[in-house]
Amino acid sequence: MEKNLSSEIEHYQKLNAELSKGFELSELKNEFINFWEKWTTIHLAQLKEIIIISYPNTHNFIEIKQLNDQFMHKRTGMISAFLQGIKKKPSLKNEVTLLKHILTEHDEKFTAILTQILTRLLTELNKLNAYRKATNAYLYSQYTLGG
Repeated sequence: MEKNLSSEIEHYQKLNAELSKGFELSELKNEFINFWEKWTTIHLAQLKEIIIISYPNTHNFIEIKQLNDQFMHKRTGMISAFLQGIKKKPSLKNEVTLLKHILTEHDEKFTAILTQILTRLLTELNKLNAYRKATNAYLYSQYTLGG
């Protein structure tokens, strides 16, 4: 299970390397690269945290919600600050379009990776529930048979 999840992280890192190439011809190449490093760091941390909190229970749902709220707050702040810096220079309108395009592509693929991780976790949870039910049925039958 953990091996499959670490492959998702590797997939995400490859995705980031590909998407960062989109900034190479930009006038703000250095600024974009700095932004992208911070951007990918918070997303990678989010993936790792979700993997660590792998088996849902009431406590974990609260923890995941708090984690997601913090993540979205950081993400929104980063985009806002970066766009304000770009918008101060009206000649760089193409840079805003470039950023929006790359972030849209990133988010689509990041969401797909999260979906794969959550699907695997759900499958694992279903297996565990089936095992638990079978174990409980066996224990109940042994109890009722007097064994």
